[in-house]
Amino acid sequence: MQVIHGIYLERPECGTRLITDMIYRDGYTVNHKRVRRLMKLMGLEAIYQKPNLIRKQLNNPIYPYLLGNLKINRRNEV
Repeated sequence: MQVIHGIYLERPECGTRLITDMIYRDGYTVNHKRVRRLMKLMGLEAIYQKPNLIRKQLNNPIYPYLLGNLKINRRNEV
């Protein structure tokens, strides 16, 4: 955990696979799943720009919900 923390402080943009490769180069044999579990335990997460899915796109129209007042009583009615 100390080795993972040291690598994370040097390069916080590295994910679990890259940190696993760096640890392997230092002479330790460790699996990427173990590194992922330990990083989750320590509360570490790679810092990178994540997709912004909430922001509305201006060129995409918003369509109204047409089934709002329709009561569906049987199968395949819609």
